[in-house]
Amino acid sequence: LQDVTFYKAYMVDDVLAILVDQKDVAKLISKGGRAIRELGEIFSKKVRVLSYRSSFREFLEELLAPASIRTINRIWLPDGTNEVKVVISYMGKRTPIDFETVKKLSTTIRNVPLRIEVERDRYKFRLSKSKTVPMKTESKLRKDREEYR
Repeated sequence: LQDVTFYKAYMVDDVLAILVDQKDVAKLISKGGRAIRELGEIFSKKVRVLSYRSSFREFLEELLAPASIRTINRIWLPDGTNEVKVVISYMGKRTPIDFETVKKLSTTIRNVPLRIEVERDRYKFRLSKSKTVPMKTESKLRKDREEYR
């Protein structure tokens, strides 16, 4: 930890976000994540290591990992403010961080309000041993999406 360039740390809800130099992220995560685990135990929080000078997309990827980001869009609202809408792939029940916490961290660290949407994969067909079988019709996919929201 002596060689790591530390910039700032933020505590939001149950997450401790640590901003370090981009080249130092791997140093903190290496060795089985021992340093991060110890920090988490000391502060009784989940620890996220973020690179300080990363692009906004890289920042979101680090924050939402292991979820994969599909799209990022900027939304201009009628009152003159803007938000960023992030669409991520559906991960089941294994989201490692609460989305409300991600929104608070984004607003606190980068001063950018977020909207996070989760989208399921839209596979219409699956391959069986004998032939291609339709999985779901478009109307069933639409129903699933509405139920999920």
